[in-house]
Amino acid sequence: MTYFNPRDFDKDQPMIKDLSAVRKFKSYNGLNSTRNKLKEILKENSFKDLFEAQKSLEENRVTLPVFKI
Repeated sequence: MTYFNPRDFDKDQPMIKDLSAVRKFKSYNGLNSTRNKLKEILKENSFKDLFEAQKSLEENRVTLPVFKI
């Protein structure tokens, strides 16, 4: 499962001033190229939403492990 936050693709977002240099690097470095990288990932791969994945697992009689917390 993958989640992308919209800020991961917003190269024009305001920069938070009080971040450490490492955190600034991790948050803002590479934002200019993330949209193109995502386009390539979407073009080169196929994806299913959670409902399709569940249906496929059930049709193929695949059972997933259950963990008690």
